[in-house]
Amino acid sequence: MTRLLLLLLAVPFTASLAVAAPLCTDTRRAEDAPIREGDFDLYRAQRDLEWLNSLAGPFGQAIASASTHQPVDPGVLPTETTFATSYPNALRQIQGALLKQRAELAERELQLAKARRRLKEARAASADLEAARREFCDYLATSRYAE
Repeated sequence: MTRLLLLLLAVPFTASLAVAAPLCTDTRRAEDAPIREGDFDLYRAQRDLEWLNSLAGPFGQAIASASTHQPVDPGVLPTETTFATSYPNALRQIQGALLKQRAELAERELQLAKARRRLKEARAASADLEAARREFCDYLATSRYAE
């Protein structure tokens, strides 16, 4: 009974330890303004989604006004400079956070399959982890903030 309890406690603990380690090796210089792995978190992605959602009303009104040939109040829309940087950065952030979450979930699935000693599931989970990690790391390697 004690062994089972220890195993049940250890599985989530070891899974969380595995996720805490970086998924990618990042050797880019800070001067290149790259987005780092730690920048892709759910909190930032949620804030970016809220910001994008806040644009739906003003842009919807501007499109409706333009379709009826009425003037659009430029004060209700973000400035071109702000939009040119904030919009692509928000999209990059959201996509990166989703790719990172996919890789972390795959890592947890692998740990669970190993803990259950299910070899076939572990092989499939390992392949899924490698694919998810490769996709996230490739995305990370090319991610830069728009300035």
